[in-house]
Amino acid sequence: MSALSQYSPDGKWWWNGQAWVPAPSVPPVRSLTFGTAPRRSWLAIFGGVTAIVAEAVILVSYVTPFATYDATSTSAAYTQSVFNNGYAGGLVNAIASVIVILLGTAAAIVILASKNRTSLAVACGLLTAFGTQELADWTGTAGTYAGLSYVHISAGVGIAIVGSLMLLAGGLISGLSLVVRPAAA
Repeated sequence: MSALSQYSPDGKWWWNGQAWVPAPSVPPVRSLTFGTAPRRSWLAIFGGVTAIVAEAVILVSYVTPFATYDATSTSAAYTQSVFNNGYAGGLVNAIASVIVILLGTAAAIVILASKNRTSLAVACGLLTAFGTQELADWTGTAGTYAGLSYVHISAGVGIAIVGSLMLLAGGLISGLSLVVRPAAA
């Protein structure tokens, strides 16, 4: 006799092999209603939005000149930006910058959309790593160019440093959402 045939047609009784006994109660199925989803952490929301704004600021810094070179006897004065390096093959260096924008934006969207803690942790780590990398890159650029007499630091460096700090802050603030529990409603 199969397991299904051991229950009465109405499902209220079960044959235990010797007698009909009341069937074990099955907990009622809970229906989904609006408002049952857990609350989003304001830290995750604030960090994710900060990271998206930071990516926009960093993108502006990539097209804004970060260095102005003085005219010399062999060349005219020119400016340099991430997407206009001023020399043939210079756009190859922009590939890493595009990756930071694309992956950083994707990580910020994951932070805003996902409730999976592992996904959130990976996304927070990416934003923190990208913010740290960009900050180190741009402070190094500023330090290098500050020591050269024929190069002047332009606005792109300052914009990039602000964007880098925002991206780093977005990753760290979002990361706090993994350890700070939201208050109960």
